[in-house]
Amino acid sequence: MKKNILFCGLVLAAVCLCGCKNSDTGVSIYYNGDILTMSEPLYAEAVRVENGVITSVGTSAELLKTKNKNVRLVDLKGKTLMPGFIDAHSHLIQFAQSLSSVDLSSAKNFDDIVQLIKKYIDEIKPEPGTVITGSGYDHNFLDEKKHPDKTVLDKASTDYPIIIAHASGHMGVVNSKALELMGINKDTPDVEGGIIARDDTGNPTGYLEEKAFMNYSMAAVKPPAMDEMIKLVDKASDIYLSYGTTTVQEALMGDMEFGVLNTMAGQNRLKVDVIGFVDLKNAKHIADENKNLIGSYTNRFKIGGYKIFLDGSPRGKRPGLQNLMKTAAITGAIQFTRMKK
Repeated sequence: MKKNILFCGLVLAAVCLCGCKNSDTGVSIYYNGDILTMSEPLYAEAVRVENGVITSVGTSAELLKTKNKNVRLVDLKGKTLMPGFIDAHSHLIQFAQSLSSVDLSSAKNFDDIVQLIKKYIDEIKPEPGTVITGSGYDHNFLDEKKHPDKTVLDKASTDYPIIIAHASGHMGVVNSKALELMGINKDTPDVEGGIIARDDTGNPTGYLEEKAFMNYSMAAVKPPAMDEMIKLVDKASDIYLSYGTTTVQEALMGDMEFGVLNTMAGQNRLKVDVIGFVDLKNAKHIADENKNLIGSYTNRFKIGGYKIFLDGSPRGKRPGLQNLMKTAAITGAIQFTRMKK
């Protein structure tokens, strides 16, 4: 799995994670293992599943009495079966989109980033003008211990616009062609709540932070068509499930994210439970217009609350702090200049 995906859950040796997708059919009985219920009683001897839904939990003797030739028996052989993990914070749609871009999570230095992007372009052979995207690099682990800039990405291509996202998603770097596409130059003012990095002469270096990166990159990159987006979400869901994660967060839900998830829920296509957090500043209308989804699942999808930005990313070393961080001489990026009590 890509390094830029965060999960709440430890996969332990000798633990058997048995996930039941909504596509499962038939009847299965799991027995002869430690079945953790996460409620009282904490352990059970057996569990019966029908068409992907747990219908009975009890003793092995009780449930095995219900078996017939159409029931699949699963002998856990002393291993542990437990409920799926609940993801504490991730971005399902962003992760899904990243599956069609360059995976930079393995990059150890600037040259690796360049070579990975060049390899992608050589293999995909995109149409002229296609925006090349990448994600997952982390400057904290690069040999250079800093972000690349436009001169680095220009080595990968000066013909295609290139946009790469930091592992945190809060910042990124673009090449000269992308700066041209975005209309960012020496005279472009900074975005409120964001930073356009500049050199000594005032020209943009290609490094963009927080709102500057998010706003300009979202405007430059067209999301895939709905059919393709659904396929990517399917693929992303399979990756979550492979780690035993069955409830996933969409931690910044705007119109595009909601459109995809609501469409999939309407078609009963979601493989995992998805909790969306509405972008309070830019998309409050989603919650206002879909009150039936607030706190209540419809075909595995519900609205769990709002998402607001107060400051930057700890991983990107940009949180808002009153005192300097020990690891860097910064006080962070505050998104709001004034807060009402």
